[in-house]
Amino acid sequence: MDIGQGRQILEYKDRIIANFTRENWSELGLLTGFTDLIQSHARLLRSLDFGDEDYIDNVLNVLTGMAHQQPSVLDTIETYLDSKFEGNTYYVSRSTI
Repeated sequence: MDIGQGRQILEYKDRIIANFTRENWSELGLLTGFTDLIQSHARLLRSLDFGDEDYIDNVLNVLTGMAHQQPSVLDTIETYLDSKFEGNTYYVSRSTI
């Protein structure tokens, strides 16, 4: 995985954390062909349901796994996020004092 893909995953992670429900994970699984990965992940949906602290790590784990298996899936994820959560864009600025 290259740096650009890593940046994409981090951006998508933030958007997913802010917006996703179980329904969104199901839809994303259908669109990407990764339903089994999402449903069989030991903690992803459970940590979402209970608001557990490890949800962030689980999201990263699933996104990274998807990208490793099929790098082009990142385009599908971006299209889905843009269609479902238009206007929910994150801008990060970093300044040094």
